[in-house]
This record gives sequence, C-alpha cells and structure tokens, in this order.
Amino acid sequence: MYGDPAGGIGITADPRPPRPPASDLPDWAAPLLERIARRDVGSAQ
Repeated sequence: MYGDPAGGIGITADPRPPRPPASDLPDWAAPLLERIARRDVGSAQ
C-alpha cells in the first residue's frame, strides 16, 4: 500500500485546522461550540 497511510479512508495525522474566531460564526454556533468543548453534546437536556 502506498499513498494515503490510512488506507484511503481520509484520516491523516495532520493537525485539525484552528477554529475560526467566534466573531466569524453565527450567534447560534457559540453555545454549540461551548458544549462541544465541555464534551456535553450527547447528554440529555
């Protein structure tokens, strides 16, 4: 196998790109990012 070291499934060791600053996001996105940062996404409300 050659080329993509992950076997062509689209996963690489490249770091994830930085998030855009909050000012570039719509207002509804900020609470979602906060929940993701706290790993709360799957919890019941």
